[in-house]
Amino acid sequence: YCYFSQNEWSFYLSLCEICYNYSIHKFIGQSPFHDNYGFHSNCNIDVPPVLLQDTASVLTKDWASHFDALR
Repeated sequence: YCYFSQNEWSFYLSLCEICYNYSIHKFIGQSPFHDNYGFHSNCNIDVPPVLLQDTASVLTKDWASHFDALR
């Protein structure tokens, strides 16, 4: 996690876990969730609006302001 504000990682951890467990893995040919439980989950995931932003643009502006503050 390489963002200067590293205190919000726990907010995104469950989203990362869901994405990992519901994605199909090449080695087993199915998702870990299906491998463990024998069925596909019907889970509707609401992605937080923060993740829908143009993150590269936001991060670039944040880093630029951070470097300006260091000068």
